[in-house]
Amino acid sequence: PPMRWPPSSHSQDFQAESHSTELRPHGADLGPRRLLSHSRWDVRAASYGDRSQARPGRSLGWRRREPAKLPDCRPVLRLRAKLAIRAAGIGDSCFGGALLVLLGPPFEGRNDQYAELAELSGLVIYDLKTKLKPDTWGVVKALAEVEQARMLHQRLAAAGYRVALVDPVVGHEPERKIVTLRSLALEEAGLGLQLQARSMTIPWGAVLVLVQGQVSVGGDSPRSRSSSSSLRAINPSAAELESFRESLSPGQIDAYLALDIHFITVPWVARVDARSFDFGGFPGTSTLQKLESCAAALVDWAQVRLDHGARTSSVNAFTDHSSRARVMTPPPSYASPASRRIGEEPTPRFDAYSRLVAEAERQTRPSTSG
Repeated sequence: PPMRWPPSSHSQDFQAESHSTELRPHGADLGPRRLLSHSRWDVRAASYGDRSQARPGRSLGWRRREPAKLPDCRPVLRLRAKLAIRAAGIGDSCFGGALLVLLGPPFEGRNDQYAELAELSGLVIYDLKTKLKPDTWGVVKALAEVEQARMLHQRLAAAGYRVALVDPVVGHEPERKIVTLRSLALEEAGLGLQLQARSMTIPWGAVLVLVQGQVSVGGDSPRSRSSSSSLRAINPSAAELESFRESLSPGQIDAYLALDIHFITVPWVARVDARSFDFGGFPGTSTLQKLESCAAALVDWAQVRLDHGARTSSVNAFTDHSSRARVMTPPPSYASPASRRIGEEPTPRFDAYSRLVAEAERQTRPSTSG
């Protein structure tokens, strides 16, 4: 069939003859190289002087021209996202991560609430029931776009829910240091904190929230490492058997009960460590009962909320950031190797959970007038 070039239905300057395979304009001979650059026909035979052997639809030595590459706009997009994060007042720490849209108490977990949240967030009801538990902080969504996170936060807040927009890096910030307490004094003037070196009194109105849970310190045991080389030894030696017994020995992961006291005015956290805390004056036969008695007394005096959802909350899925899980500042160059290893310890999950819950409570606490 006749063909035209350039590809236009109104152009009659170029046509293909039925008895020949070459394309040429009227009154001009472009030659084989010109034909090669403007046709998809095989003109390799024409370059040797025999144009009758050229066949359409095949290309033996022809490479199409690559289209012009567009400029790389990713650096500009990264800069715009970073500027948007700064304008939102969230900081640079969330750049490259995700923002958590948290929903907390007083959430009752009714079916009508789940249905309304599904309509507002675009999630299915089953997914929401998995993420959000009654009277516990949970993650509705983790969004990388700041504007999308703020829009979802505004929709949920307008519907009457208690929501907060928190960066996961808050759980690993070195400014939110945890200070271990030796004892407590419940007085009318305020909460007396007995630290390791000194004592201080905090007004009851400065107490923000209490977080109770279990702290696990220590890395994973060597047996959790997956390697095919550990399955190849048919007849292990005595040294290999001894190494295997050491890997199964307990004591590598230390767990203890703790109660964190967060304040409105200061970023650091006061911790009741059940291993070393003096529970004198708090009734109970076991350590757990004494810790619960201490938490109940603090709730009565300070009139704050006690959070004990560290095991069931969906916030735990965002507490383990291996690349950012550092709660201590880097040690100086003259520090000993032991102190360097201490600075490289990852953040326990309960510590990160406690800080994230406290930040959500701080953002959504009711404002007091007068």
